[in-house]
Amino acid sequence: MKNNLFYATLGAALLGLSLSACGGSTSENKGQAAEPIQSIRPDGPIESNPASTREFSTRLGGQHYAITIKRYADKALPTIKNDVDIEYYDNRVDVCITRDGRDFFSHSYTKEAFLDFISAAEAQGYVLLGMAWDEAESEAKGKIVLMGQVGVPGVEEGPSFSIEIAADGSSSSIVKKQYQETGAIEHESEDQGV
Repeated sequence: MKNNLFYATLGAALLGLSLSACGGSTSENKGQAAEPIQSIRPDGPIESNPASTREFSTRLGGQHYAITIKRYADKALPTIKNDVDIEYYDNRVDVCITRDGRDFFSHSYTKEAFLDFISAAEAQGYVLLGMAWDEAESEAKGKIVLMGQVGVPGVEEGPSFSIEIAADGSSSSIVKKQYQETGAIEHESEDQGV
């Protein structure tokens, strides 16, 4: 019986301590209104992604290619707002490729390069999320293949694209990759004579 009384008293004391520690009702804060939670809203547009530089190296057709991809917020581009009215800078991606140490391909991409493949509503809420080299596709096709993605900032989801650069550097094309329920990939393309 003494043990039961001891554990009941101990339990009540611990309950009282936990309520006061968690902001429960105590004699000190009875009748006081809880402090409002303030949301943190940026004063202006914010970067949708941190700046990054990625470097890749490959051999295709007996030649050495060095690929540099730089992503950064471009404050000169129009900003976008997400569904909770947070404003973001859009990104620019600069791609520089050398072949055997000589300039081979250089292009600056923005979301506008992909506008033919997305709706007007998507264009208003999407940013260029980034780009990367696709080693497997490059080797399979015998050309430089980059993957690009546009989408909602912070969510990091949206349509992806394949940017194919001819081995002689004469042209590039953008191919939208669309995954269907069957898992097949549907291709649409737009030639970008360089």
